[in-house]
Amino acid sequence: MRSVKTFLVFGLALMATLVGLDVYLQLAEIQTPMETRIDQRLGPTYIPNKKITRFTEGFFIGSANAYGYMGPSIPPARSGLERRVLLLGDSFVLGHTVLPRHYFGRWLEARLREVSGEVYHALNFGKADFNFWNMYQYYKDFAGGFDHEAALFFVGAGDLIPARQIATDLYPVVRLDGDALVIDRSFRNSRTFGFYKTIEPIMTNSALLRLMFNAFKMVKRGELASVVLDRFAPKRQESDEGPDPGTPPQAVEMPALSRAILRDLARDPRNVLVIQRSLAKELRDEVRAAGLPMIDLGACLDSLQAAGQDPYYWPITKTHGHWNHATHPIIGAYLADQLIARGLVRPRESSESRPEEASSPK
Repeated sequence: MRSVKTFLVFGLALMATLVGLDVYLQLAEIQTPMETRIDQRLGPTYIPNKKITRFTEGFFIGSANAYGYMGPSIPPARSGLERRVLLLGDSFVLGHTVLPRHYFGRWLEARLREVSGEVYHALNFGKADFNFWNMYQYYKDFAGGFDHEAALFFVGAGDLIPARQIATDLYPVVRLDGDALVIDRSFRNSRTFGFYKTIEPIMTNSALLRLMFNAFKMVKRGELASVVLDRFAPKRQESDEGPDPGTPPQAVEMPALSRAILRDLARDPRNVLVIQRSLAKELRDEVRAAGLPMIDLGACLDSLQAAGQDPYYWPITKTHGHWNHATHPIIGAYLADQLIARGLVRPRESSESRPEEASSPK
C-alpha cells in the first residue's frame, strides 16, 4: 500500500513539474506549441493569431495573422487603394529565421512604395518543405483568393522536380487526370489524418511536445552531436539549404505534372516564377516554353558573394542555411526592381501627368 502511495505521489509531482515547465516555456516564449492544425480542405494550416518562436540559424518571434498566414493581417478583399504581391514558396519564403521587421517582404513593400507612390503589401504564404506542386495547390485553394497584382512562386530544381509529394496522408495532392489538373483530398480518409486530429488539441497547446518534436527532427538531421558538443562535435556535411551558387546544375527532365502547372499558371499574366537556386538549362527552357515570366535571384546573390558576403552564412551560429539578415533587404529591393521592369508595377508618374496624386492615400 505504501509503495502504491509513493508511486502516486511521484506521478502527481512529475505531472505538476511537467505542467509547470510547459507553462514556463510558453510564458517566457522559449518554445511555443505546434502552430498548425490539419484542415480538411487545405491540410496543415496556421492557427490564426497563434504565437510562434524559433531559434535556428537566426531568431524569429511572431505569429500567424487572423487569416491564417504569416505577416500583417491583410483580408482577401481590398479595403482601399492598396496593392498586393503574393509570396509562395518553402521555408526561405516563410522566413522563420529573421524577425518579422527584417523579412524580405517588408523591404519589397518599402521599395515598391518608394518607386510607385502606391501602398503595397507583400503577403507571405510560405510553408516549410513546400515544393512547386504544394505551392500550386495552396495558391488555388487559398492564397489566390486574395486580391493581388502579382503572385511570385519561389522555386529551385528540387521544387520543380520533387522527389516526392510531402506527407500525402496530411496534404491535398495535385494530380493529372488526362490533361486536366485536379486536387485530390483523399488524405482526410487516411489513418495518419485521423491520428493527428485526435492528438491535435494536445499538440497545439503543449510546448513540451513541440520541443520533443523539434528534438526528433534534430536527431533525424544528424544535428544532435553539434548541439550537445558544440565546437567539440565532429564536422558534418553542410545542409543543402544553401547550395554553392557556382555549382553547375545537372541536366534533368521536368515531370509532366510540373509542366502542366507551369502552363496553367502562365494563363494569368500576374504569375511569376522566381528562381532562388541554380536551375538547369533544360528546366529554364521548359519555363520559357510555358510562357511563365521568370525572375532569377542568381545575379542578386552572386553580387553578394562577389562582395565577400555569403548570403547563406549565419556568423552567430556558424552555420549555412537560409538567407541571412544581410540578404533579406537585398532580395526585397531586387524583386521590387524586377517587378517594375516587367511592368507588373507602375512607377510613380510626375505630378503634371497625375494631378490627383497629391491627395491620394499613401
